[in-house]
Amino acid sequence: MSVPAFYSSAQSFRAVASAGLVTSQVSGDNLAGFNQPGAFAGISVWRPFRNEKIRWEMQMAYFEKGSFDPARPDKGDYLSYNLRLRYVEVPLLVSAYYKKLWWVAGISGGYLIGSQIRNQDG
Repeated sequence: MSVPAFYSSAQSFRAVASAGLVTSQVSGDNLAGFNQPGAFAGISVWRPFRNEKIRWEMQMAYFEKGSFDPARPDKGDYLSYNLRLRYVEVPLLVSAYYKKLWWVAGISGGYLIGSQIRNQDG
């Protein structure tokens, strides 16, 4: 019996859960800076490629992105702006461990699952 060249078993895959804080900038909102923190949560599955220093990874992640400009009545600015975007993203990554750091490259597809815009009028 011959074994296929790309044979793989479930024991060779490893799963990781991650969560954290994300800062982002939105192009075209005329605001500068990473001033709208959001949540990040994801699960990923990875598999070593040839050795433990190179691996490929697939992830499913939830991201909150956006921008925020608060009103500053003490400075005569009564306008406010708050944009919140919620995404589900699926990145496909290749990681390499080199000089005590993991270097990561890949592609990602995302889907906008919700959005909200508020200003001083609600």
